[in-house]
Amino acid sequence: SISSSSLVALTDLVILNLESNILKGIIPDSLFDLENLRYLNLMYNQLHGSLSNSFGKLAKIASLRLSGNNFSGSIPVDLFGLTQLSSLLLSENNLSGTLASSIGNLTELEELDLASNMLVSLPSEIGLLT
Repeated sequence: SISSSSLVALTDLVILNLESNILKGIIPDSLFDLENLRYLNLMYNQLHGSLSNSFGKLAKIASLRLSGNNFSGSIPVDLFGLTQLSSLLLSENNLSGTLASSIGNLTELEELDLASNMLVSLPSEIGLLT
């Protein structure tokens, strides 16, 4: 698991890459206090639970890579307020429902991967992503 206390002192951290480990559990709330974070890669672990609305606190994030875990539920609207996102990788989870129309706010997005989830529809605003 990712220890909440291990993240507290990393306030200047810009890149956090923990891809392809055996991390289990949920993402600790302390991760969302890393306000300088620009790149977060937690792909291919054994993380689970729903994606937190607290991702919206990571205002500087440009790359969010969460593929290959066991996240479930809907994709929180707060993710679509992260206007500096250029890469959003959420494939190979158990995400469900529909995408919010506010996905059109991600005008910097260059890479979007939602494959292998249980999404049922895409809003027309996805066409605003150029």
